[in-house]
Amino acid sequence: MKGSFIVFGVLSVALGATSSLGQERKKQTVPLPASPQAVCTFITSQMTSMVPQAPTLCSGERSEVAGYYEISVVSPTDALEGNLRRAWSSALFQTFEHLVDEPSLKGACKTDIICDTKISDTSMSRESLDYQIFLTQNFVEHVQLAGHAFHAPSLSERWYLLWWDALMVGKESDNNSSAAAARSVGERACQDYMDAEAKRTDTKWGTGPQCFVMLATEKNLYLTLNFPTLVSALVDRSDIVSVLGRALSSASYDGAVVVRSPYLDTTSGKERVFKIYPIRGLQFAYDEQQSGMRSLAEATLLLEERYRGYGQTTEYSLSNAGNSSIWIRTAAVFEFPHGKVDRTTVDLTDGTEWKLSDESKARCGVVLGSEITTFGVIDKAPILTVDSKGQSCSLDAMFLRGW
Repeated sequence: MKGSFIVFGVLSVALGATSSLGQERKKQTVPLPASPQAVCTFITSQMTSMVPQAPTLCSGERSEVAGYYEISVVSPTDALEGNLRRAWSSALFQTFEHLVDEPSLKGACKTDIICDTKISDTSMSRESLDYQIFLTQNFVEHVQLAGHAFHAPSLSERWYLLWWDALMVGKESDNNSSAAAARSVGERACQDYMDAEAKRTDTKWGTGPQCFVMLATEKNLYLTLNFPTLVSALVDRSDIVSVLGRALSSASYDGAVVVRSPYLDTTSGKERVFKIYPIRGLQFAYDEQQSGMRSLAEATLLLEERYRGYGQTTEYSLSNAGNSSIWIRTAAVFEFPHGKVDRTTVDLTDGTEWKLSDESKARCGVVLGSEITTFGVIDKAPILTVDSKGQSCSLDAMFLRGW
């Protein structure tokens, strides 16, 4: 029996060693993700085959952060500002879609490695600007799912716009920004706009608007165009694209340009115009027009149909976007008017004024520039939330009026 135990022990050790060796070999056979240089080789080869007339350069290196590559894709021409804008960017979007499925890259930019990718051309580089995306299979699939939902096959107009929507979110500048710098950009833009308005010969709709900086922080910039009449605010003014678009084209801020009129007495009560144009959408419309992809009229129509939002259009009842039964609106805190002892009155950039409890204001860390999301449902009290350290924080809020 003793000999049997000895034999069994020897076999166990041998089998264990064999098993360990097998596991080690199995580990060794798991392919490592391709290098960042291989990722760049794939990108440049794809881009060159699709758009040979617009050179594409790429550099890649391992990030100091584990699991990330730093990829930079640059055209040494004005590929995004000139007449190749649509061709070059469409080729880039297709390349990203192919990249995450490329088996030779062994998971790089797919699941194992996230590719922190920056995109620019000559004009953007001169302005120290680029677009940044964190390229993964999950990111690409989200864009593609949106494409399926909106019936946007590859290379279609809707597909092109969906990809640009994803890209515009990551527009950034290498220059350090500050609230003072944002305000300076906004004030110059306003001055350019009012100078252009002063030269207008068509005055049948009355005098032009006054332009002000509503809010300026390190990340956000909000401008307001106060038109003298409701009718003048409704008139199509393509100079919002041609003048403000140009003035803000090199800015990397989130925020919006607000167009509003005074209240007008109607049978339904006091009403006004309150339109919101996100700066990112305004920049995109301007870039499309400037590059020759669309006429000024087409770029203005794109801005109106795709990116325009609505703020508070009535004085004492909470208005909703597009008169839908459910709506979501995000706006920033730009003013803290005096409130009661136990409440804080807050004005938002969408034209609404609210009372917040001191408790929820403190708990959620509401400060100047905080972005508050209003979730509205017909015949129900609205729900207001704000991002607090990466978590959605509910506010104790009561609507007061349109400021």
